[in-house]
Amino acid sequence: MRHHKDWIASYLSLVEGRTEAPLPYSYWSAVATVAAALTRNVWLDELRYKIYPNFLIVLAGRPGVVKKSTTIDECTNILRDVDHTLFGPSEATWQDLCYRLAHEWVRHHRVGKHEDPALDEYIPQCAMTLTLREFGTFLKPTDQPMIEGLTDLWDAGDRVYLKSTKTSGQDSIQNPFLNIIAATTAKWLRDNFSKFTGWGIASRIIFVHCEEEREPIWSPAELIRGGGLPQWQELRSSLQDDLKEIMLLYGECHFTAEAAERAKSWYDNIFLFVSEYGKKIDADPWVCDFLARKQIHVHKLSMVLSASRRDTLQITLDDFNDAVTAVDAVEQEIRRVFSIQLTPTEMAQRENALFAYVKGELSNGLQGRVDKKQLINILATYIDGQSADRIVNLFVRRGILNEETTPRGNFILLPNFSLEGKE
Repeated sequence: MRHHKDWIASYLSLVEGRTEAPLPYSYWSAVATVAAALTRNVWLDELRYKIYPNFLIVLAGRPGVVKKSTTIDECTNILRDVDHTLFGPSEATWQDLCYRLAHEWVRHHRVGKHEDPALDEYIPQCAMTLTLREFGTFLKPTDQPMIEGLTDLWDAGDRVYLKSTKTSGQDSIQNPFLNIIAATTAKWLRDNFSKFTGWGIASRIIFVHCEEEREPIWSPAELIRGGGLPQWQELRSSLQDDLKEIMLLYGECHFTAEAAERAKSWYDNIFLFVSEYGKKIDADPWVCDFLARKQIHVHKLSMVLSASRRDTLQITLDDFNDAVTAVDAVEQEIRRVFSIQLTPTEMAQRENALFAYVKGELSNGLQGRVDKKQLINILATYIDGQSADRIVNLFVRRGILNEETTPRGNFILLPNFSLEGKE
């Protein structure tokens, strides 16, 4: 029997008013802690692949102000005191990490409840959670094998991940589960990580960005003692007891019918939004990367919220909606971390204006299509002919306009417009 109806919510009540850290830091630290307790023991089965509740969470903010590292340690230490073997080293090279995952962090989960344990099946997994006080001491942006390896391990495939080295041979990581929560500054991310737009690793990271601390607290210890130290210790102890129960969960997660219906309609909308957003001239590349795996992030978080609240392995409508809300908030902060295209360049503004003009003409007087030469001549009224030709071809390559070849010449069309029946 659990003490709390919602582990994450109860943890937030433990630190509420007792920390200067922003609430999102405490929330995502709690998410990482529950994920560390679950390892690969729960999953969503999509038949072609499985989704496991591991994360790559990076808390970003000003150094020494918003208490990133302290917040991570305060929460994860609750689980560390229960089972320290769930956690890997604070610092490690990529080679050392792979070696440890393969040889030292192998766990065997018991499947079955027979009276004779010999009849049960034990499934091995290489499961580790890293709590990194400074992301930059671990991740080396110039180490391409490391970036690609982290990308593969995040996927947590049902297979063996092989890492070959010149000195130690081959490390065999069976059924990997690598869960990471780290801290860094937004400046470090901009200076060292911006080049990874379009890379697989970019879409797999949950960036939690906050700049402002909450109310100042000169002494957390005095505040806790003043509010009742025995009560604080009792709440922390009960949270540990519930983590022990969460660690026992095993099996496939399922959406309730109501949650499944909501998840489908939500994904349909996201799919359409991603398609349209990617065609925008000023689309932020980091947002595009994040949107590519937004559904996976929501599903991972839904599993964690379900496990935080009950033992049934069912994802309810509330679980899913709360996951969407939390991931939406992450998406809104991504621009503030990388702020690559918040201020459109003069060229971007001009191209945006030209596309708006072309779209307006095609939608109205030109009835959805126009001879390509005619369109270039129209644009040549505002820009030189060479630039007009380049802009039209650019819009076609981006997919925001279509081009079709006919016996009568090339035509430019709005998407979803067909020449059939229009000749």
